[in-house]
Amino acid sequence: MRVILYTKPECHLCHDVEAMLARLQDELQGQAAFQVIPRNILEDPQLFQAYRYLIPVVVVERPDGRQITFHMPIPQDALREALVQGAAGA
Repeated sequence: MRVILYTKPECHLCHDVEAMLARLQDELQGQAAFQVIPRNILEDPQLFQAYRYLIPVVVVERPDGRQITFHMPIPQDALREALVQGAAGA
């Protein structure tokens, strides 16, 4: 499963969410494996327009094709649940 993290350099909230995702990767290893893919919104004008006031943004790309999007504040419990449900195909 893929998790896209929309971010930009020098964003302390983005670093906090990146750390949360790393903790969840460790916690959910056998239950809900996922790959975090950081996307710097400064490298793409369309991403910048879409997310400049919203970052960090986390998009969980589920194997069934559905996406779940989180904006700040991102509750860790809700993100964990989305990851587990996505891995289970729920």
